[in-house]
Amino acid sequence: MIMVFKSFSKPLQVDQRQGWSDAQYLEICKKNIALSLNLHGEVLTQRDFEYLKKRVFEKSGIALSTATLRRIWSDQNQRTPQIKTLDALAQAIDFESWHDFKRSQPSVPKGNSTSPLKKGLIFLFLIIMVGMAAAWMVLTNEKELSQLISFHPEKEEAEGIPATIGFNYDIKKINQELSIELSWNPYERTILDPSKSYYTGTYFYPDFHEAKILTKDNQILSKKFVHITTPEWHGLIMKSSFDSNPIYVNRSDFVGPNYLSISKQLESKYQLQDEREIFPVFTLSNKSLEKVSGDHFKLSTQLKIYADPLRKTCHQVDILLKGQMGAMRIPISFEGCHGLTAIKCGNEVISGKTNDLSNLSYNFDHSFPVEISNEKSELSIQVGTKQVFKHKHREKIGALKVVKFIFTDYGEIQKFELKSKNIPFKDNSLVPF
Repeated sequence: MIMVFKSFSKPLQVDQRQGWSDAQYLEICKKNIALSLNLHGEVLTQRDFEYLKKRVFEKSGIALSTATLRRIWSDQNQRTPQIKTLDALAQAIDFESWHDFKRSQPSVPKGNSTSPLKKGLIFLFLIIMVGMAAAWMVLTNEKELSQLISFHPEKEEAEGIPATIGFNYDIKKINQELSIELSWNPYERTILDPSKSYYTGTYFYPDFHEAKILTKDNQILSKKFVHITTPEWHGLIMKSSFDSNPIYVNRSDFVGPNYLSISKQLESKYQLQDEREIFPVFTLSNKSLEKVSGDHFKLSTQLKIYADPLRKTCHQVDILLKGQMGAMRIPISFEGCHGLTAIKCGNEVISGKTNDLSNLSYNFDHSFPVEISNEKSELSIQVGTKQVFKHKHREKIGALKVVKFIFTDYGEIQKFELKSKNIPFKDNSLVPF
């Protein structure tokens, strides 16, 4: 039976046994959850919250909505969730209950008359010291373990999807459970048999995939890139953010005379009438893209999203560019929703919570132009006629491998132009543009 609980009901409470508030325990719990699930960044994305929701349910049997989890991760009202919700969060990191989790934390000695300010400083010092010690142990352990394994794909490139890639591995010297994760989807993870040395993984998405060997606590011991290509633009539909088996759209259904479109007219043909969520995806994953430097490019496009408010309130289009050395993910959100988004530039996250990303939002009633450039380590983005958003960074992207557009509802690409160092990129893979 699935149980759903409301999130916030009672004011901040203080645990007299340890002198810490529930809010402080909750912050520690959230950090532990993020670490255990390998969720990084200043702000979690919608995909992160959906993954978190599934993992919490798997561990606790309690269904928390993504809206509840989002409020917990951004709550500024000094209010704590109901005990059932707290129990679910504690169980997500293998504690029996919220009370069990609290008891596991270090205590303040009884009779301690330390002032509230000093307690706060002590708490902050403990968190910093524990974090530094944990980081040192993780990095040291990870380096030592990495030297004890071998991991290599049989080939680093394959054209067409689905694509099955064989991986040779040797993990006999590691006396703990290790898994292989084929790409970005944590549900495409399999525990490896140390007595064997070969594993085949099937890729359903054209992309520049990062295959990884991980420990049980998500330490990455080895990673290798696998480039799955298609000769031209590819169209598919995901029914969730972590869809392991997407629906491929026939080229004749999404390629127009001078546009790409996955529209509501295809709903019946691809049996999407009853789907609460859909994510149309257009991908250009082609070797010819390597002519373009991700550190010196300009991309011009014209987009249209048919945003159905009955599916969700805050629709968006993500433009993803992946290179040999790094990636950029740029969200264009529905007006008023930019605070829920984040730009990802390599390992850097520019959160809508702590940065003004309002210029990256638009009224989706009409199509709109988007200009993106990356020159001299400065990312520039212009949506419509809004002021240009600029951000200096130190990330290197390298030669482009993939350009991808991810819509949260039916959508169109009405224009696509790509330049590298002011030289237009022209290739047969760009058809129909």
